[in-house]
Amino acid sequence: MTVPTRSCLVCRRRGDKPSLVRLVAAEGVLTVDEAARMPGRGAYLCDRPACMDTLLRTAGAPAARALRLTERPAHYDGDALRAAWETATRHNGGATTAGRSE
Repeated sequence: MTVPTRSCLVCRRRGDKPSLVRLVAAEGVLTVDEAARMPGRGAYLCDRPACMDTLLRTAGAPAARALRLTERPAHYDGDALRAAWETATRHNGGATTAGRSE
C-alpha cells in the first residue's frame, strides 16, 4: 500500500501525508486539523519551526493561497496555532525529515 505524499505550504518539501500537519480554515478560522478528518480543503505544514514562523509572520498568507481562500484567514490565534502544531509534530514524532526530498 502506498502512502500519499504532500508538500509543506511554506518550504515546499515533500513528505508522507501522515508525517505533516494538516491545516484547515473552518468557518474562517485557521486551525490545525489534528485528526486530519475535518471537511474541506487542507494545506500541510512540516515540522520545521522556520515554516511555522513564516506562516505566522505573514499572517497566514501561504495558507490562504494553499487553501484557495479569497483573502487571508479572518481569524487565527498565533499562540494557539503554534501550540497545536507543536503537539501534532510531537505526536508525529517529528517524522517529516524522513522521506522528504531535499
